[in-house]
Amino acid sequence: MNNLKAGTIKDLTPDQKNANKGKEFGQHLLEKSLRELGAGRSILADKHGNVIAGNKTLETAAAIGMNDVIIVPSDGTKLIVVQRTDLDIDSKQGRKLALADNKISQVNLDFDSVVIAELGAEHGIDLDSWGFSVFEDEQEEEAGEKVERESDKITFQLSTFQQTELKRALTTAKMERELEQVKETDGEALMVIVHEFLKKRS
Repeated sequence: MNNLKAGTIKDLTPDQKNANKGKEFGQHLLEKSLRELGAGRSILADKHGNVIAGNKTLETAAAIGMNDVIIVPSDGTKLIVVQRTDLDIDSKQGRKLALADNKISQVNLDFDSVVIAELGAEHGIDLDSWGFSVFEDEQEEEAGEKVERESDKITFQLSTFQQTELKRALTTAKMERELEQVKETDGEALMVIVHEFLKKRS
């Protein structure tokens, strides 16, 4: 392996076809981690300095002024380990960084199906062999979100009289708590009724 090279973040070029759009909360956690815990994982660039992996880390590091970089030349035959000499894994900071690394990987991934399809076609990549069934994944995700939303609903079977009484109670609760302008006021009003009932029972 050749000698390490000192450089700046300007020596690296973000991937203009990055298939990960990222997510707002994931970016927030990534910035929080870099600011509070410092750099953890390395990023990967090609021989010209174009970033292959770690574009979101590069973007966030640049945004917070983390400008100095160390470039490790490699031909890919050896695993490169970044050793944080200031950390012990069983310290608070070490465990926070481990947890942050796992969580950010989970919540900062948002595949761009258009870019993935274009890259697959342009370079003859068998997307299925790498686990990308782009449109199926989107449909499954949408179906999963729909099921999750539906699972959060509670359905009641009420007689006409019961419906009338419930509506009257909800209207009264809204008026007493001035909930007319609150989003999803029926749910808020129902909670008022529930709390009043539980208060009397306690």
